[in-house]
Amino acid sequence: MWIFHENYNEFLNKTWYNVGDINLSLDNLRHSLEPWNKDVFGLLEQKKQRLLNRLAGIQKATAYPYSAFLLDLEWELQEELERLLKFEEIKWFQKSKSEWITKGDRNTKYYHLKSKMRSRRNMILSLKDAQGNWVDNEEELKVLVSSHFRNLYCSPPPDDVELVSRSRFPVVEDLSMSSLSAVPTDVEIKSALFSMGSYKAPRIDGFPPIFYKANWSLVGPVLCTFVKTAFRGEADLKEANRTLISLIPKNNKVELVIHFRPISLCTVYYKCITKVIASRLREVMDKIISPFQSSFLKGRCIQDNILVGQEILHVMGKNKSKKGLMAIKIDMEKAYDRISWLFLKQVLLEVGFDNNLVNLIINCVSSVSYNVLWNGSLTEFFHPLRGIRQGDPLSPLLFVLCMDKLSHLISDEVESGIWKPIFTSRGGSSVSHLMFADDLLLFGVATETQVLCMMSCVQRFMDVSGGKVNTAKSSVFSLLKSLCGLSCVLRKLPICMCLVRLGGIWGFLYPVIGTPELNSNILLAE
Repeated sequence: MWIFHENYNEFLNKTWYNVGDINLSLDNLRHSLEPWNKDVFGLLEQKKQRLLNRLAGIQKATAYPYSAFLLDLEWELQEELERLLKFEEIKWFQKSKSEWITKGDRNTKYYHLKSKMRSRRNMILSLKDAQGNWVDNEEELKVLVSSHFRNLYCSPPPDDVELVSRSRFPVVEDLSMSSLSAVPTDVEIKSALFSMGSYKAPRIDGFPPIFYKANWSLVGPVLCTFVKTAFRGEADLKEANRTLISLIPKNNKVELVIHFRPISLCTVYYKCITKVIASRLREVMDKIISPFQSSFLKGRCIQDNILVGQEILHVMGKNKSKKGLMAIKIDMEKAYDRISWLFLKQVLLEVGFDNNLVNLIINCVSSVSYNVLWNGSLTEFFHPLRGIRQGDPLSPLLFVLCMDKLSHLISDEVESGIWKPIFTSRGGSSVSHLMFADDLLLFGVATETQVLCMMSCVQRFMDVSGGKVNTAKSSVFSLLKSLCGLSCVLRKLPICMCLVRLGGIWGFLYPVIGTPELNSNILLAE
């Protein structure tokens, strides 16, 4: 909103001091902007009403149609009113987070209503604690939420940080790898900045991307210096890495803290660093990551793995061998938030990235401090010990790299003949698993040996990476010939829901973990 004021550029030129440190420059500017913002943009509604009253008085005056003075004054007031209405529209547009209306009549009322609806939807008045008791006191709610995320992010890393596998990441030519850690140019940094949405939610420093874009000639040099210093390994990222956790409800009925999705709001000048790294990594990721992963990679589409999965299920349906086939769907609980930093560093070094790039990435990940944004106020900050952030441009690529180590473990078991994958046809290709970011599909022969092999691979990966299987959202699909054989397999799985097909009829099976009795737990449906 500031950038549309006619005196904004003059004010910014007077108050912006390039002291060589972007943190200090922005902090000084913020202290100057606070009183200016209050004087210029404060009480917009009252100023608008005052102008409307003056215009009404002019138009009611007896001399109005014949007075040049009144006509000129009316014109000036109309221009001032138009300017205030524009500011008001931008204000509610930014608060409403609406992106699909771009042109047309003034949409202030729409934005205002949408903003109120968002505030009402995001306002949480009560939650259940770990004991199932409702908490409705505002301060107790803040403590409850803050404690949850402290426990999630501050748990100690796993004791075993080495994951040894015979399968390795493919070797990428030195020229491609060395260019990843090169100090970026001003053009590259500017491109990273201008690829961000202009009106994204403001970060803890209060400056959205539109501020940097509109004032690139003034702010750009100090921003470029900061990013280049970070790539040289000389920047302290602690201040830049202060992050807000915005809680997005996963559904309309929120009762527990785990029903929120934590989205990290990183500062814009920090995101310029990770956007540059991410844009470079995307160019080589397709050469590094195994073909089982289909998410977040340039040139790959998640629909590809969906089609392969459908084909495997078709093969399972046509299977006439004595041994049944099965598919296990594994869901990871808080997949991003549990990644061990030590494991991440091991993976980056194993890929063959330059030490400077590895140190920069680990610095970006580990120098973060969090404040939870709760009902418009902030909880106390804390420093995490693990996890990568949803909202950081680099996180999806780092997560995919970590998950590829699980592919290495599975490939080792397949090559050794222990894991029996599903073949698409006689003499055709075999498929042992598919990955959809943090969701896995495991395929194999439905025997106890195979179940133990599958779960052993998954558990080894979880123990080292810090991950955890979400048993409530994991399931197994099988077309076994006998319920007895099915029960033997299911007793080895810590999974709540199973889907079976019996004589052409689909049914859901809800076994109690460790309980072999099945007859009373089968629900058949067409």
